[in-house]
Amino acid sequence: MSTPLRLALTLAALCLVACSAGMPCERNSSCGMDQICKDGQCVERTGGGSGGGSVSTGGGGGSSTGGGDSGGGGGGTGGTGGTGGGMTTPSCMGVTAGQDPMNACPGALNCDGNGACRVGLGEICTGSSSCETGTCECADALCSGSGRCAMAACGGCQFADSNGMCTGSITAGQDPKNGCAGALTCDGTGSCRHVPGDGCTSDNDCQSGFCECADATCATRKCATEDCTGAKGCRALGATFGCDGAAFAKDSDPNGACADDCDGAGACEVALGGACSRQAPMGCNSNNCQCANAACSSGVCALGTVMCTNCQHAAANGMSCLNTPVGQDPRNVCTQACNGAGQCQSCSCFDPGVGTICSPNQPHACGAGSNPICVNGATCGSCSCS
Repeated sequence: MSTPLRLALTLAALCLVACSAGMPCERNSSCGMDQICKDGQCVERTGGGSGGGSVSTGGGGGSSTGGGDSGGGGGGTGGTGGTGGGMTTPSCMGVTAGQDPMNACPGALNCDGNGACRVGLGEICTGSSSCETGTCECADALCSGSGRCAMAACGGCQFADSNGMCTGSITAGQDPKNGCAGALTCDGTGSCRHVPGDGCTSDNDCQSGFCECADATCATRKCATEDCTGAKGCRALGATFGCDGAAFAKDSDPNGACADDCDGAGACEVALGGACSRQAPMGCNSNNCQCANAACSSGVCALGTVMCTNCQHAAANGMSCLNTPVGQDPRNVCTQACNGAGQCQSCSCFDPGVGTICSPNQPHACGAGSNPICVNGATCGSCSCS
């Protein structure tokens, strides 16, 4: 071979080694000999040899077998065999985890602190052995996609964010990591709690935050879908674990929802002076609902001993009866009107001279010249016997 030809071939060989350095690339094969594709650019391989396996997709890592990058080997429990856990390279020896000053690792990989190239913190992973931290965690709230290299193992109801921190919470009602014991599931805030219908002893046991009476005696409690207090405080849980089940017994209040007690019909009893329905007097703590005004258009809970007449109504505090003013009869219960003393006026007249009783507007019924007296002392107005 002539000298010029030999020189040309030598230069071409040298170009394969160095000419492509710094050129754009997509894969190692795009670069020259002893070069790798690093961050989209051809760089010199510093680890020697071309070695075997690629970056781990989850299995146990391969080991260095002579300076080359070897990553093949058994899959282990975290991933698949053949792709190893990372590439061991001399240029990563003694390098702090997460660093790669010699550009020894391809793509997004960094040195792991143990002489191998692995996926960095917060980067996508398929197994813990591929991460420089040794931990590949869930990357979304349903743990449904690829993993993410995390700083440390996340709790059973957490996932790793883009920084590799366990700040995310698994969706409420789910447990994709089987991190909760028994019937518990994640509550959406990173903790394990019971779902509606599960037994409980306190509100903190339940995802909803409501642990309510499961039956009318409140012998057991279950997690509810709503807060059984206030207007809903006198019923146990229903079929869908809302506050629409059996009513608590009258004069009981297992939920502590009422100012007094429950009325036996699913509501709270009303205290003295409180509004009530005349058709449902048992709603009062005293079981006594009296008219609240002369027309009896509303009711008020009164003492059990307060029994007002048709010409009376209960005081606002329910402690006594007040008389309807004389001459009025807003309830139309009297022949004439109320007499101001709690009774209806009586216009029957008694003639003491004759000894007979006559009715109003019946002239001469009691005899002429008599001195009639209105019965019961009422002021009868037109009542006169003549």
